[in-house]
Amino acid sequence: MRGPAAPGEIGLHHAFRLMYDEAQKAGIPPRHYEKFVNSINDLLTGFQDEKKWKVADTPPPLPIYNAVRSITAGAIPYCKYAPVQRDYRDLPDFVLEHPHILRMHWLTGLLVAYHNDFISAFRELSRKGDVVNIVAVIAHERDLSLEDAWMDAMELHDQALHEFILLQENLPDFGEWQAKAKIYAADLGTNVQGIYTWHHRDALRYRPAPTSNPPL
Repeated sequence: MRGPAAPGEIGLHHAFRLMYDEAQKAGIPPRHYEKFVNSINDLLTGFQDEKKWKVADTPPPLPIYNAVRSITAGAIPYCKYAPVQRDYRDLPDFVLEHPHILRMHWLTGLLVAYHNDFISAFRELSRKGDVVNIVAVIAHERDLSLEDAWMDAMELHDQALHEFILLQENLPDFGEWQAKAKIYAADLGTNVQGIYTWHHRDALRYRPAPTSNPPL
């Protein structure tokens, strides 16, 4: 994603190279593109971290789940990619890298992870190794039935959503960039809602396997 692929590289690397070429043609500011590339690297590394727990067939502790799934849900790369749009290209780093905004990025990833896990729970909890799911994590950590764990997980979701909205509605004083920062923060919420809608519409992806016995 940072330049030419070496001869003999797998096809995926060439697809990444095309992304790099398009970024150059579009004149994307290097600082924004670099943050996006780093977020993709974090995503792939997060998949490796998830695999450890899946191989062990043991749900991770909740803090580890939150740290990993907020990355592997795939929403943070969008948060980093959004500023390449012309409307946000001039937002300075003191806005985009402010702890308040970075917390919103993390919550965006976590909320998308929760949504994904709730909707895919019927499929995942019927398969060995699919343990990186918020319902499985809560059931294991708090020694609860899956039904009770589901309700506890929903409370965690609502707390995260409340925090996200509170941060969205109470941005720091960014001076002359306030109006644009507010629109950017609103777009982060649009991202959460849009992916939630997509999860619901993609019925085939999240439908239980024909031989599964959904536990909920």
